Formats: sequence, C-alpha cells, structure tokens
Amino acid sequence: MDTERIERALRDGPPNEPVYVLGGFRRSSPPGWWLAVAGLSVGVALVAGIAIGTGIDALRSGGVGDEPEPRVLVAADLQGVWESDPIEFQAWVDALLARGFTQEDVDAFLEHDPFQDHLRYALRIVDERLTVQAAFDDLPFQTLSGGTFTVLDDGTVHFIEGVDGVQVGCEVTVAAAIDDSRLMLNVLDLRDCGVDERMANTLFFEVAAYARVEE
Repeated sequence: MDTERIERALRDGPPNEPVYVLGGFRRSSPPGWWLAVAGLSVGVALVAGIAIGTGIDALRSGGVGDEPEPRVLVAADLQGVWESDPIEFQAWVDALLARGFTQEDVDAFLEHDPFQDHLRYALRIVDERLTVQAAFDDLPFQTLSGGTFTVLDDGTVHFIEGVDGVQVGCEVTVAAAIDDSRLMLNVLDLRDCGVDERMANTLFFEVAAYARVEE
C-alpha cells in the first residue's frame, strides 16, 4: 500500500474543490470608511441624548434657562378693594378644624359672628389703612376690624389692628402674592393673638382668596 500517496490525497481533498486555508472562514476586517461612519453615528447619538436629557430636566424644573425672579410686592400693588369668593359654611368650619382649632373654638366664634349658609370677606386698602369686612349670608358688608399695614422689604405684609392710631389687637404678618387680579395670602405670624383673634385673622388672611373689584 502506498501510504504516502493516500496521505497526500487526504491533504489535497477532492479534485476541483478549494484548498482549505487555516482561518479562511473568519469574518474579514471591515474597511476603514465603515469604521468612520460607525464612529460618527455614535457621536451623533451621544450629542442627541445629552440634548434631550437637558431639555427634559429643564421642563421638570419648570423652565428653560434663566427665568426672572418674581417682583416683590409693594404697598401700591395692594391698594383698592378685594373681595373673596363665597365660602360655604361647612368649608369654613372644615378650614378652621384643619388648622388646629377645635369645634368648641368654632362654636364660640359663631356666637358673635353667626351665619347659616355662606359668607364673603373683603379687604379695603387705602394708603396705609386696611379695613376688614364681611357679608354674612345675603346681608350687606359690615366692618369687622381695621388698622394700619406696612409692606416690608421682602414683600410680606405687617398688619396691626387699631382704632385712632391706638393698637387694640394682635400683630399679624402675612405673605402676599398677586396672580393677575387674584390676591392670595398666607399667615406667617400671629403675635400676641388670643384664640378668637387667631381664628379671625386666619380666616381673613389665609382661608379666603381675593379678587380685585371696582367700586
């Protein structure tokens, strides 16, 4: 047997077939232009991703870029007459209870300011004088209290109840904001106030939201 011939035939394979080359079935390396295109695509995707992420973050934060700070209120902004929307009786009671007053406090308050269905409050501001009024049910407005007010440098309002320049009530500090023709207030401090005074000023300066009216 010619063993050398047989081994040579096995190495050469069948006639008319390509000769096996080590590594001949590996994927050939991509050309240089394809790598350049791929790199550019990745770069564009990264830039787009950063831009989209920045835009979403700006929207979530409530604005894009630098926004001007809201203007601090001054006394001239508050001049005029402001009336609240009607406040239903149960909503009035619930608002006081939610702010820590008891049902006994509410009942005692209603003994001197009773109403059955709804009421409205009004703030009349002329120069440095602030007058608080209320309309119980369908009755006309009547004056509840009055005093002097000052708008501080930071826009907060300081109100002292008084008669003829003499202080007769507590000192109230509130934050104020105007949105179009709507005035919204929030009590910051009720200094030297009794229970009735705290309830009254909470109603005037926090529970009620006001709209400017023309006289």
